[in-house]
Order: sequence, then structure tokens, then C-alpha cells
Amino acid sequence: MISNFSSFVEFFAAIYVTMAVNNDFCSNFWTPKYYKEMDSLLKEYDFSGSSSIHDSLMEKIKHKYENVQSRAHYRGFIVLMLCIFYLIFMGYEDETNRMSVEHYIPILSDTILVGLTLIFSKQILRNWRRTIICVIIYALVYVLLKCVHFEVLETHKITIAIYNYKSLLLIAIILLPIIHQLYIYWLYSSVYKGYLKHHVSEEYKRYKESMIGIKTKDKSKVDEIYMKAWSDAMFTLNEDPTYTTFYQVLTKQLLCIASPTQWQLLMSWIKYHMRRIISKEKEDLPSMMNETNTNNEKVLDNPLGQYERKDKKALDFTNEYDRYIRWKKKVGKNNSLKIFCTENNLNYKDMLAWIRINRPI
Repeated sequence: MISNFSSFVEFFAAIYVTMAVNNDFCSNFWTPKYYKEMDSLLKEYDFSGSSSIHDSLMEKIKHKYENVQSRAHYRGFIVLMLCIFYLIFMGYEDETNRMSVEHYIPILSDTILVGLTLIFSKQILRNWRRTIICVIIYALVYVLLKCVHFEVLETHKITIAIYNYKSLLLIAIILLPIIHQLYIYWLYSSVYKGYLKHHVSEEYKRYKESMIGIKTKDKSKVDEIYMKAWSDAMFTLNEDPTYTTFYQVLTKQLLCIASPTQWQLLMSWIKYHMRRIISKEKEDLPSMMNETNTNNEKVLDNPLGQYERKDKKALDFTNEYDRYIRWKKKVGKNNSLKIFCTENNLNYKDMLAWIRINRPI
């Protein structure tokens, strides 16, 4: 029974009330500190000649935040209404109708409609008017399916499958906006700042190089984007030209940078970390090769190095050598090291190398 999830629905209904009225997710990342960071980031670059560029960029960034916050309000309101529908529906659920597919068709249809609205919220939920119209449509669909019985819907395989997994559908649709909003919070509180810093820096370099090319009348230094706003005739003029068109192109470029899509932000984050991983591997490879070469050189320079006492894994024949000295005195003649090693199952070459390296007295 869906009524078993009444506490779950009530809890998230309370969350969506705050999300619909006062979206703390957005308010938390758009703080005076965040604004100050954005402002200081843009002030690093001297876009001289157009004092309005900085103000236009800050206005665009703030507008982006307002769009993010507004859409969060709309999504919160939509799911809040769904939670209310569910809580009302749960009040009429009992042991008799809980096994009836017909009884669940209206609420499950509304749930799917809400899910589709959330997925395409950017295109559908553009203002409060559209949001309220969506809620009215959900209510009309619910009333229509409650009053009119469609036998095709009741017996269809897809309807039966949705009915069997109705609890999972309920949980997924209610959790979707929260998960999405956490994702948005991460994008615009962290990734967006890095994206803006990187792309503004790149655009600033193109702008400075192009400006130098224009002032020195060197076409090769002017970027293709800025070249479109600067005719060939301008390079032959001797009088000082006006750079208004040039600044307009710069402003347009920067405003495009300041308003990326969520997909662009995500892809830029993935590419950034991919580059970091690749560059780290490239940095580690030479050091690993140098270490290998160094070890090989040590082995070549000193083939008996494995027997040195400094090596923790080196062969140690100290006890065997003491036994060899006593054995040598005892047997008299035929007291060679090779015979001693043969009798005691020792490696003659290893022990001989050890004696040469350590030279025991």
C-alpha cells in the first residue's frame, strides 16, 4: 500500500514547502562571499576601453543565479502539489481498493506527468503562470481518470508494470528534484567558478594579443573572431581608429562565457580532471624510467651488489664462514672453500662473492 509511505511523503512535502517558497540550496551558494569571489576574479583582468564589461558580466552571473533559483522554486512547487495529491489519495486507500489497478491509474498518471515535467523543466517551467497551469492540468487528468474508466489502460502491460512498481516510482519522483538541486548546487558553487576563471583567462589572452595586432597593424596577431569586426581597410588607415566594435565583440564573447549550460559545465569538469590524470601520468613516467635506469646502472656497475651487507635482502654467509674457518683448521689438507660448500650444500659462487665483498678477517 502507498499509505505505508505517508511519513516519507510528509517529510519531503515539508522540504518542498521551503524549496518552493525560500530555496536555501541557491541562497547558500549565492552569498556575499561568493559575489566577492566572482568580482575579484573579473577584476584580475584589465579590459580597458570598456568600463561596462565588468558590470555586464556581474549582471549576467547574477541573472544566471536568479534563473537557477526560479526553476528550483517551480520544481519545488510542482512536487509539493504531488505530495499533497498523494497524502489525499492515501486517506482513501484501504484493503479493498489497494488491489485494484483502476484505483491507482489517476495518481500514477499524475506521477508520470510530474516526472516528465521535471525532466523537461527548462522548457516547460519558465514562469509561475506555466507552473500553475501544469498543476491545473494534473488535477484535471486526475478527475478525468477517476470519473471515466478506460478499460484499455486498466489491462495494458505498461499500466500493470507501473502498478507493480508504484512504490519505487513514488520514491524516485519525489527524490528526483532534491538530487537534481544538489547537483545544481555543486555545479554553480564550485564548477562554475573554475569554468569562468579558465575561459575568461583564455578570452583575455586572445583579446590582448588581438589588440596588440590591431594597434601595430599586424593581421597575424588578430584572432579570427575579432577580425570579423575589423575590416582590412582599418589596417591601412593612418588616423587613430575607434575600438567600439572591437569591444562589442569582446563583451559578447564574455557574456557567452558567463552563461554556460549545465552540460557545458559538466563536460568542462570532466575534461579538466582527464587532463590532470593524463598530465600526472606523463610526469610520473619519466621518473619511473629514470628510477629503473638508475637501478639497472647500479646492477651493471656492481654485479656483486646483492651480497653487500647494506642490502636488507642480501645473502649473509657470516655463520657459514665461521663454520668454514673451524672446518678448515680441523681437516688440514683439502680444505678448499669449494669442498666445504659441496659438503654443506651451499652455493659456492654466492659464498665466494660474499667473501670478496665483505672480506672477513
